[in-house]
Amino acid sequence: MDDLVERIQTAYPRIWHAAYRHPGRETGLSERDQRLLSHLASPVETRDLAEHLAIAPSTLSEHLADLERRGLVARERVEGDRRRVVVVLTAAGRAARADQGPLDPQRLVGALERLGPDAPGVVAALERLAEALA
Repeated sequence: MDDLVERIQTAYPRIWHAAYRHPGRETGLSERDQRLLSHLASPVETRDLAEHLAIAPSTLSEHLADLERRGLVARERVEGDRRRVVVVLTAAGRAARADQGPLDPQRLVGALERLGPDAPGVVAALERLAEALA
C-alpha cells in the first residue's frame, strides 16, 4: 500500500501543475457570474436558487436577466405548474461554466487523446478514488 500512496503523492502534483489554468486568463465572467453558473449543473427553480444563494428573489431575477441577455441561461416554466420557473444553462452557459474551472480543458483533452482507448478507464479510476476519499 505504501508504494501506491507514494505513487499517488507523486502523480497528483504532476497532474495538477500540467493541467492548471494559470491565473489571469480572461473568461469574461464576473465572480458573481461564476458563482451563479456553478450552481446550475442541472435545472433549478429560481426560488430555490435564491434561497440557496441567500439573495433576494428580485436580485436574482436581475442577474438572471443579464445572463439571459448574454445567452448563458434560459428560464423555463415548469410543465404542469406554469407558476414555477426553472433556470437552465444554454450551450454557451455550459461552455462558460466548464471554462471557469481550475484545470485547462484543452490540456485535459490533449492528455485524454494521448491515452487513447485507455482514457475512459483512467477517468473511471480517478472518479472511484475521488469517491473513496469523500
